[in-house]
Amino acid sequence: MGIQDGMFFGFVPHRLEVPGLPKLSNFSYNIMFQSKSDYRYYAIYIPHIETFEERDGKQTITYFNEFDASAKVILSYYPEKTVWQGEKFYSDKSVGEVYGCQ
Repeated sequence: MGIQDGMFFGFVPHRLEVPGLPKLSNFSYNIMFQSKSDYRYYAIYIPHIETFEERDGKQTITYFNEFDASAKVILSYYPEKTVWQGEKFYSDKSVGEVYGCQ
């Protein structure tokens, strides 16, 4: 399944639960992309806790594809607005962006 297949974006509906780091519960346990052409193909992205940052009213964490480290999603959350922004990269080139609210 390649990036050209046009993936759908979707959170797996389970929040991160990390003892001692309640701010991480604003993010999902993982992210899934699914192929438009064949629903049997999908990619799972796993959060890397060490990438979590918080500054200027924004929390950010990076998710990496579990099988291809050159594919990643940078997910940002704005707590005051309860808004998320996600941007998907492949080989450090932006290939898509999405916004959402609670």
